[in-house]
Amino acid sequence: MNTPVDVINYNSLTTFPDRKTAIKFYYDCMLMSDGAERDRYTNIYLSLTSTKDKIVSDEDDIDNNMIYRINKFVGDHCEEQQELPKAMTYKQYLKYKQDLDKSNNKYYMFDIRLNKEQRKFFEDKGYFCYDLRESCLYGDGGWVEKHVLVNNCGSIITNKDIGLNEKNFAVLLDDLMDNYTVMPYSEYKEIIKDNEYEL
Repeated sequence: MNTPVDVINYNSLTTFPDRKTAIKFYYDCMLMSDGAERDRYTNIYLSLTSTKDKIVSDEDDIDNNMIYRINKFVGDHCEEQQELPKAMTYKQYLKYKQDLDKSNNKYYMFDIRLNKEQRKFFEDKGYFCYDLRESCLYGDGGWVEKHVLVNNCGSIITNKDIGLNEKNFAVLLDDLMDNYTVMPYSEYKEIIKDNEYEL
């Protein structure tokens, strides 16, 4: 299994698809550089080859190494993707990214069960439809499932697939709401503007 690895170099953070790719990249960088630049690449290369750390840096004090920009590894080189709003440590960046991901994950909830036609309408627009279950068998909280006929208490649409399958057939509604933000009503109205009914 390929596990991504993050590398901080010259205050830029690059996520490589796997360790082998990162090792080859910084080995080549060592061969094509000299002086202080080569020392930086060597530090990274040695960290990649001698540890299993998911984050390595060109500086020893990785906890205080500041990140100013995010790069993307494309083909055989790094491309700048994003300038961060402010300098931040790796831990601060992970929190910033988590908050950013959450703001991009949206849901809209209905107190009725969407029928087949309504589901198709939203799915055709790229949304994911689920049903809500509320039952003492599951505890006090509601659950999100693909389809619920008994103890159904509504439906929910999301702009991202929440990853339900045969093994993981349900997720707590509270957990979903911790990682998604409610879709503004104005955005929902825009989705249904060419629909003949209001839900």
